Amino acid sequence: MFLHHFIKKENNDQKIAKKIYLSIITLINLILDNKDLKLRRDFNSSFELMTILMFTIFYSYKGNVKNKSINQQIMDLYIIDLDKSLRELGIGDMSIGKYVKAYIKKFYYRISKLENIFTDNNISNFKMYLIDMKIQNDLKNIQILSEFLFNLVNKLLKKAKREDLSVFVFNNLSN
Repeated sequence: MFLHHFIKKENNDQKIAKKIYLSIITLINLILDNKDLKLRRDFNSSFELMTILMFTIFYSYKGNVKNKSINQQIMDLYIIDLDKSLRELGIGDMSIGKYVKAYIKKFYYRISKLENIFTDNNISNFKMYLIDMKIQNDLKNIQILSEFLFNLVNKLLKKAKREDLSVFVFNNLSN
């Protein structure tokens, strides 16, 4: 009787996490397709954009015990996706764990940098962060990219304050 409740809740959390994760991927594809931003279409750019967008979830909903399971499910999906993507790049079975671990460390390091940037609401530090990440083909447009992503993250953070994680998706950002 009680076990059924926990299994049902876990499955619901998995569905919510999958919906959020797929909405992140959809938004990343839209950003990469935006010709004005002049982004590289490579693994590194996708990784960096994924980090920035997942930061909004983890930063907005950190410390919220109610959403801990959903956050963990999102991270699990990310690790599975990272593993699959690295395998597609040709990383073999013997060293895949080392690469996944290295990228997860990079992810958490970047999350801490982003937390400092957005706590201070500092667009110039964010611009420097993006320059360091080397995701743009043409640095002449770094101002456009940094303003676009900075505003996007701020909109997402505001949206997260109004919505529970269980209904949060990365769309309808015109509000």
